[in-house]
Amino acid sequence: MTLRRLHWAAAIAALLLGVVHVAYTARLHHALTLDALWFAGTGLALIAIALLNITALRAEGRGSPGLVLAANLVTTGFFGLIWTVHKAPQVMAGLVLFVVLTRCAMVLVPKRARPSL
Repeated sequence: MTLRRLHWAAAIAALLLGVVHVAYTARLHHALTLDALWFAGTGLALIAIALLNITALRAEGRGSPGLVLAANLVTTGFFGLIWTVHKAPQVMAGLVLFVVLTRCAMVLVPKRARPSL
């Protein structure tokens, strides 16, 4: 599998993860509460970041690939933070997924524009 195909597969998986996350809100929260809105909002954020990756793939590196890399890095960090307090399989799956997306996005960004870690 090429890195580009891996990036596509991971972006689609992230999109599906976000859709499932939003859809699961009603099962987990039986009323419209602040917790329910935050839970659904996290799913919407996953959808937005997945669409950002898909847009970058379709643009073939033109545009703002640094934005994609930054969004993936922040989301990876967020999943890492969640893992410290909630060691669930879906959290680990999201963490691995966004590590893959971050690595794939690094190819889109020229070396001179990458953030130093």
